[in-house]
Amino acid sequence: MDQISKQAAESKSLGEKVGTTLLKPIRVPLGMAANHVAKGEMLESFVANTNLPAPAVWDTDLKNAQGDKVRDINNKVVQDTRQFEISKLDFKPKGGSSQSVEGWVMPAQPGNPTVVFFGGSDFDRSKQSYQDAIKTMAYEAKERGMGFAVFDYPDGVNEKTARQYVNQLQQHLADQGIPLDQQAYSGYSQGSFAATYAAQSNVNAAGLQITSGFSSGRMAQKDKMQEILDENNIGPLSSLIEKRQFTEVWDNIPLAEEIGTRRAQQQADGTPVMPIAAVYDDQELFGQDGNRHMTPLIAALSNNDPTFQARITSGKDHLEMLGTSAQLASFQNFAQEAKNFANNPNRQLLEQVVQVDVAVEAPKTSVRDMLKTAASSLKNTIKEKLGLDDQSKLERMEKQLAKRENHGADLEKRKADVDRALADPNVAAALNKKYDVDKHLTGTGPERAEQMEIKEAQALKKASDKLGDRIDKNEDKAQELKDKIGAHQTKMEMKAARQQNQQNVGVAGGVRV
Repeated sequence: MDQISKQAAESKSLGEKVGTTLLKPIRVPLGMAANHVAKGEMLESFVANTNLPAPAVWDTDLKNAQGDKVRDINNKVVQDTRQFEISKLDFKPKGGSSQSVEGWVMPAQPGNPTVVFFGGSDFDRSKQSYQDAIKTMAYEAKERGMGFAVFDYPDGVNEKTARQYVNQLQQHLADQGIPLDQQAYSGYSQGSFAATYAAQSNVNAAGLQITSGFSSGRMAQKDKMQEILDENNIGPLSSLIEKRQFTEVWDNIPLAEEIGTRRAQQQADGTPVMPIAAVYDDQELFGQDGNRHMTPLIAALSNNDPTFQARITSGKDHLEMLGTSAQLASFQNFAQEAKNFANNPNRQLLEQVVQVDVAVEAPKTSVRDMLKTAASSLKNTIKEKLGLDDQSKLERMEKQLAKRENHGADLEKRKADVDRALADPNVAAALNKKYDVDKHLTGTGPERAEQMEIKEAQALKKASDKLGDRIDKNEDKAQELKDKIGAHQTKMEMKAARQQNQQNVGVAGGVRV
């Protein structure tokens, strides 16, 4: 489940949860059917091309590192004639057959970065709309001495293979002379996931631009399904569809949060900060006010920076976004910032490790050990589902403590209000008078009024004392919870240390670049 859906599920009332459970026999098959349709639209519209001629990128004046035009011996401005070249990646998915994935690469001038572009769910390099967009972005990169690369997606791609594909493409480009610290990424629509994952997995990425991206593929599927149901006047049927059956998650938010944290650390360290850019339309599904896509995605990438400004169009269809003036302006600015960042002498490069899968011969295991392992796994699963595992217990106690602390703050506020009333001179004077509050009011009007004042003053005093007792008891219970949390954390740390010591075999593979 993606992060935003998980938060929504946790906020459901008990009644909603019970209703969901009772309707499960109906919801599950409907969810499976919806998932089948959604996966088809999301994953089966990519087109792989072979030896596809690249569009010609307009020539521009060749410039040196200072941005000045380069002239020949006859004082004539030299033209930058770099063009796309066909490049082929031998993609090897784990557990699958190797396949050739083709793309175009326009090399950068020495020392300058390259923008790697990832298209949307309908990506096809032979489409005129995509060729126009690619040609325009490549020209803007060329104007700045930068390179540009774009590749097809592998056949049968899903979220798991998409991650493997991105990592292998990064290494392929590095092998072709485009090091990881000179790679910037741009993603459109579903390509926002590949671009965001690329910038997250490459800690030395030169930049990230998102155009009309989503918070998660799963959320995009849900929103699209709701849109179709609403168009057919059957929107309420959405509640009968089990969304948990949507198997393609493609969650951008955790990736974006890691990038946002890295950028915040760069800022705190006083080093150059990796540039990010975003563009979307406020009328498209991903950009509408209060949407669950670009708004939280931008917040995560910018680490909730209120000064970050996305470029926003109004009234443009999602499929038109790559051809808008806002996208062009965003890319121009992004490309220049990525170039400046990549070439900044004060930029801090981190140690880069690309993880690779290493086949390791499995140790022989007896039937008894397998049964023991299976029983332990089942026990842990049951504990996790019922919220009995260590982490769930800790989170539950922390929530209880937070409730106690909030309750204590409320009691303190109420007591402060009562004590302010008690401090009134008239109330203090009434408390000094003797009167049995259990008796009925007697006497003349003034006498009865005085008796009422004494009753009210004594009631305030009683309320203050009672609130004081409740505050003391609440503080005792809060302290008890703090002690339990501390003891539980110590227990978890000791258990983790024991498990670490018991690990005799570790499997890790890495290639430094």
